[in-house]
Amino acid sequence: MFDTFVESELGLADTELNRRITLLEKTLQEKQQTVEALEDSERRYRRLFESATNSSTSIANWEQERCLKFTCPDYLGDAVEAGQKRAAEMPPPSRGETVLLVEDEPSLLTMGQMMLEELGYRVLAAGVPGEAIRLAEQNASEIKLLITDVVMPEMNGRDLAERFHSLCPGIKTLFMSGYTADVIANRGVLDEDVYFLQKPFTMTDLAIKVRDALSEK
Repeated sequence: MFDTFVESELGLADTELNRRITLLEKTLQEKQQTVEALEDSERRYRRLFESATNSSTSIANWEQERCLKFTCPDYLGDAVEAGQKRAAEMPPPSRGETVLLVEDEPSLLTMGQMMLEELGYRVLAAGVPGEAIRLAEQNASEIKLLITDVVMPEMNGRDLAERFHSLCPGIKTLFMSGYTADVIANRGVLDEDVYFLQKPFTMTDLAIKVRDALSEK
């Protein structure tokens, strides 16, 4: 009976050992497949980078460092030119001046205020000319620029600007409208030599026009 018990236990142990060996072999096989897949991916990425760069590109220590080090001198000129172009397109910096924005369309008023504040200006915003006049009376010594829509209720932008010149001597004015400057001038609403910004406009457009108006001697 004892011999039978021993044989039974040895049989179970042998079965368990075989199961573990099989599992270990399967695990090693999966790891080997993973390593081969990674190596294959590295080779494919290397070919992609080599084909994407020109003959001046150098790839160093790929096998040791598993990284790419490449230089593309032919593209440096383009990069410098692109950087210079972006610098030229950057909005002119503000000096923290206070501007009064008058726009009867609420969404445009909010957008314009956000743009101006993003550019670094202190903004007083008014939805109608009457409100703008009240703000001017309260902040006459601080306002450096009036930015006003041309067509509004109560009074047009030109009449508002004339009123402002009596309240804030020396104030500069920038008019804006959805109409072109030619149409506005031909209708006699504005003079031809005023600072004018046509809607819709970008932040860069706004920044340039505001800076030009403020810099007027």
